[in-house]
Amino acid sequence: MADFAEGYRQLRQGQYLQFCELTPEPIRSQVAIPACPIVDDQDVLGDLWLFNHKQDPLMN
Repeated sequence: MADFAEGYRQLRQGQYLQFCELTPEPIRSQVAIPACPIVDDQDVLGDLWLFNHKQDPLMN
């Protein structure tokens, strides 16, 4: 969480986010990542992330 403080701040506030990760690692490089909070009527319970390679469509 410390390495991605701004993203987790948004998720803890109940906000969705999407970003692209560009790393030299071949397995995790150039991926689109939408993330959404999992909330109930009182608090954020967790979050759900989808990792998608840039050449793959999110929806067909």
